[in-house]
Amino acid sequence: MYKKILIPIDRSEHSQKSVEHGIALASSFDAEIVLLHCYDYPEILNDEFLIYGIPDSYIQNIKKNIESHSQEFLQGIKDKCIENKVSVTIEFREGHPGHNIVTAAEELNADLIVMGSRHMGMLKRLIFTSSSNYVLHHSKISIFVI
Repeated sequence: MYKKILIPIDRSEHSQKSVEHGIALASSFDAEIVLLHCYDYPEILNDEFLIYGIPDSYIQNIKKNIESHSQEFLQGIKDKCIENKVSVTIEFREGHPGHNIVTAAEELNADLIVMGSRHMGMLKRLIFTSSSNYVLHHSKISIFVI
């Protein structure tokens, strides 16, 4: 039924739970897992007015540091998949997580997206849009929200 399961992951507890469920599903269906980590650089790194005069090499070092920490984090999750004998690959995308999740799922021909939810209260939902909410409203692929 499922051959490729996309699991968007960050450092949240809900995201960690989605990995556990994704591994169980992948084991049951002999499916491949694609771990997707989306990151965005701090706005100050993109605002020419605020970074005027800061050497580009300094900004590039900050970006490399962010990417390096993301790779280290995902390697631990990848190792967990391998321990459970599940085929796994890692994808990194820069930018808005919700949009990147929907786009990656389509580009990678995923059959299922397994993702965590932040369980925001009503007020927070009015102010902030969650990635899971965005994906639920924009994806054409089946979604399992933890």
